[in-house]
Amino acid sequence: MNRISVPKNRKKDVSSACIRDIFLHRKIRLKKLNSYIIGKNGKSREFKEKILIYQNMSEIRLMKPPKQSKYNAGTKDIIKEFSKKSRRNFIKFLCMISDKLILWQDVTFADDVMQVRDNRKDVSNQTLNRFRRIVLDQYPEIKIAYKREWQPRKSGDLKGEYVPHFHMFISITDMNEESEIFNLAYRLAETWVNCTGTKEIDKAYNVARHQRSYRIIKSQKQALKYATKYITKPNENWTNESIGRSWGKIGKFNIPEPETKEVTQDEMVQIKRRLRKLAPKKHPIQKALKQKLTPTFLIVNKKTVNRILEHTEKMLEDECREYFKAKEVQN
Repeated sequence: MNRISVPKNRKKDVSSACIRDIFLHRKIRLKKLNSYIIGKNGKSREFKEKILIYQNMSEIRLMKPPKQSKYNAGTKDIIKEFSKKSRRNFIKFLCMISDKLILWQDVTFADDVMQVRDNRKDVSNQTLNRFRRIVLDQYPEIKIAYKREWQPRKSGDLKGEYVPHFHMFISITDMNEESEIFNLAYRLAETWVNCTGTKEIDKAYNVARHQRSYRIIKSQKQALKYATKYITKPNENWTNESIGRSWGKIGKFNIPEPETKEVTQDEMVQIKRRLRKLAPKKHPIQKALKQKLTPTFLIVNKKTVNRILEHTEKMLEDECREYFKAKEVQN
C-alpha cells in the first residue's frame, strides 16, 4: 500500500484541522502540498507563471523571462510598417490606462502639403509636434493617444498615393457634457489645420470638422472595440522607406500598477481553459492559450479574471482535500 510522504517534523495522522490550516495561506499551502501530492501526477508545484491583472486586460508572463543574448542585437532597422508587435503594444496601452477616454478624432492633411512624397513623414512629424505644444499649452490636463496610419488617397490630386493621417483617443478631466466635448473637437480640428500649414484652409476646415471626423466615446469598452476592429490592423509593407513611429501619446496618462498573481502549472491549465471561452473564436489568442509557458494577453474585465482565479483555486483545493481524505482512508 502506498503511503503519504510525511515531513519528519510533522505527525503522521493528519487531522481535518491541520488540513484546513494548509489552505490558510496560498504560498505556504502549495509548499506543504508539494510533499504530499508530488507523487499524485508528477506535475511541478512551482510558480512558473504569473498573471498581471489590469482593469481591462490580463497579461500572462513567465516568472523567469528567457535570458537575453549576450551578443549585440545590432542597429535597429527602420520602421516600414505597422507591425504586429506595435499593434499589440498599442492595444495593451489602451487597456492599461485608467483615464476615461471621451472622444476619438481623425485628422489628416490637405493635398498641397503632401505634394513631395519623400517629405510626408517629416511633414506629419512636424505638424504633430506643433499640435502637441499648442494643445498642451491650451489644455494642460489633456491626454491623447494617437495612431498614425498610412493609406492610399481615394480622390484628389494624390489619388492612389499613400498619405498619413492620425486617429486620436482623447481624455480630459471635468468635461462630460456632449456640447463641451463637441466644442473641444471643433477647437482641436481648427488647431490641427493651422498646424499643417495648408493654404487650402476652408477645404481643410470642412474635412476636419465633418461629423465623420470625430465621435464621442461613451465607454472604455467602446474605445477598445473601435481600436481593435478599425485602426489597429497591421498595414501591408508598401514601402522600403521609413514611415516613422506608428503610435504615441500626448500628455501623461495614468497607468496603475496591476495586481500580480503567481500561479502553478496546474492552476494555469484551468485558468487558460476558462480564458479560451472568453476569447474570440478562430483568433490567434486561442492557440497561445493552449500552449504551456507561453506569454500572452487578453482583453478581459478585472472582475471576471478575479472570479476565474477564485473558482480555480477553490476547485483545486477541493480536489486536494479529497486526495487527503482518500489517503487517510488507505492508512
